[in-house]
Amino acid sequence: PAKAEQAGKDILERLIEQQLLVAKAVEAKIDREPRVMQAIEESRRQILAQAYLEKAMAAAPSSSAEDVSKFYKEKPELFAQRRQFRYAEISAAPNAEVMQELKKKLAGGTNINDAAAFLKSKSVNVNAATFERTSEQLPMDLLPRLHQVKPGQTALIQGRDRVSLIQMVEVKDIALNEAQAKPLIERYLANQKRMQLAQSEVKQLRESAKIEYLGNFKAPAPSATEAPASANKVQA
Repeated sequence: PAKAEQAGKDILERLIEQQLLVAKAVEAKIDREPRVMQAIEESRRQILAQAYLEKAMAAAPSSSAEDVSKFYKEKPELFAQRRQFRYAEISAAPNAEVMQELKKKLAGGTNINDAAAFLKSKSVNVNAATFERTSEQLPMDLLPRLHQVKPGQTALIQGRDRVSLIQMVEVKDIALNEAQAKPLIERYLANQKRMQLAQSEVKQLRESAKIEYLGNFKAPAPSATEAPASANKVQA
């Protein structure tokens, strides 16, 4: 409570200072400068668009007990098999030739430190770090891989442009039963439904409007078989 009271006083003083500055800006007609007017209009558009989406998303239905139970069973690695991982990771972007050499060394039992030294000897920039993550803090495409790596083992994870070497240090079981997971799942499903509603609303608005691209963004002329759009017209 003492900190909340002081925070309130601090906020009040900042608001007073802000109001004094706003008054001077209006007096100096800064609010009429083109760049300021444009910034104000951009903020207004963003606020209105966000407010409309929030109103549309408020209609998202709540999840049923069956929805929660189904999600719990479909994602055991997040709940029934939830774990805490502590691991060392190095990431790099070697070329194809160095990558092949690295794979051979790993197959021969090279550890993560020797792998990092090898990459550096090939003038490959290496990023190294140690992480402690629970299941829900990891990307869903990485989580199943880490579940297979035991302490002391090293896994090679290849991405589109980079490669990561992960050496597992420690794994702890921190499972959640369905009752414990329920509020987390309900919140996740609610957010998911809200996002789906928002995307659906934007899609509907685009389909019901006639959007005309100009200049370098001008779209190719529509074919004769295309259906005409509605009368609403937006120029971009």
